[in-house]
Amino acid sequence: HRRKGLADAVVGALISEGEKRGALSLTLEVRRSNDGAIALYEKHGFAGCGYRRRFYANGEDALIMWRNRGE
Repeated sequence: HRRKGLADAVVGALISEGEKRGALSLTLEVRRSNDGAIALYEKHGFAGCGYRRRFYANGEDALIMWRNRGE
């Protein structure tokens, strides 16, 4: 189901719900190699701020991303 806008809609809905509930910032971790997901999150105002080294079972790092309200 790639490239049909489902993930975009889900991320947008989660951000909206979080803000309705008073969240001032949101965070997530994503595989460092997942360029598609990183681009999607950046589109929604998330920015990378660091790494969790060897976060995944295969030893891959996770990119930590944050989004502040209004960005």
